Amino acid sequence: MMRSKKVWRYYCDYCKKAGCNKHVIVHHEKYCTMNPNRQCRMCKLVEQEPKSVEELKQLLHVKIEEDEWGNESCLIDKEDLDVLRSATGNCPACMLAAFRQKGVQAYQFGFDFKEACKDFWIAYNDSQTEVVLMT
Repeated sequence: MMRSKKVWRYYCDYCKKAGCNKHVIVHHEKYCTMNPNRQCRMCKLVEQEPKSVEELKQLLHVKIEEDEWGNESCLIDKEDLDVLRSATGNCPACMLAAFRQKGVQAYQFGFDFKEACKDFWIAYNDSQTEVVLMT
C-alpha cells in the first residue's frame, strides 16, 4: 500500500531559499542578504549601526557595455571595494548584501565572502580576548 503526505513548503520572498519549517524561513528572511530592509547580525554583534543597502549600492559603480555582436560585459571599478569596506565598517554580510542587490558577482570586485568572514571573526575574537584580559 502506498502512503502519501501533504507537506507545506515555505520560500524566502527575496532569494531562492526554501524549507519545510516556517519559522526557519521567517528567521532567514529577516537577515537575508537580498532583503532590502534586512537586519545585520554581524553589525549588531560588534555594536555598529548598519548602513542601508540602498546607500551601499550607490557606492558600487558598474557599467554594462555591449560589443558589436550584442554581448554584454560588466565593467567595474575595483577601488569601490575599499570604499564599500569603509562604509560598512568592514562587515562582510553588509558588503555581500550590497553586491547581491546591485546584481553583480562579488568576486568581480575581488571580494571573497568566506575570507572576509574569517578576517571578521579573527578581529572579533581578538577584541573579546582583550576585553577579558582587561577585566
